[in-house]
Amino acid sequence: MPRTTLASLTGWTAASGTATVAASIFGNADGADAYTFAASASRVYITQAFTTANNTTYCWAVEVESVTGTVRNDEVVDVSSLPAGCTITGYFVNGVASTAGASVARGLLHVTIGGTYTGASTVFAIGAGCKSNATGTVVLSRPRLEDAPAPSSY
Repeated sequence: MPRTTLASLTGWTAASGTATVAASIFGNADGADAYTFAASASRVYITQAFTTANNTTYCWAVEVESVTGTVRNDEVVDVSSLPAGCTITGYFVNGVASTAGASVARGLLHVTIGGTYTGASTVFAIGAGCKSNATGTVVLSRPRLEDAPAPSSY
């Protein structure tokens, strides 16, 4: 499955608030534009819908380049409109198991979904406040959706 990038937010829907372009710590030679999501007791995030395949494990990942304030993992990456039988099976930071409610840290953040289900349109979100109101600022880059339990290197 090809990775998606935030370049010009092509294919993304601004669900709430406005993200601004930021310089990526990775440069932009690989199209890895970064975006700043700043929330103050609010929700600032973008979404993209994708039709999942039956009974497939997916990994939804993003690089957290910086974070200020207290923003939870599930406020930075979220998956909604899950088909019946499909659940979020874990949150991970730099490959180490975490929880939805843990404070986000700099590094590779990913959430894994899976189960026994019939594929359907599922909504993947990144930002500050994907799940609920947040107060903080995150700079995110290199979002990717892969049909695997963990992200490959970018």
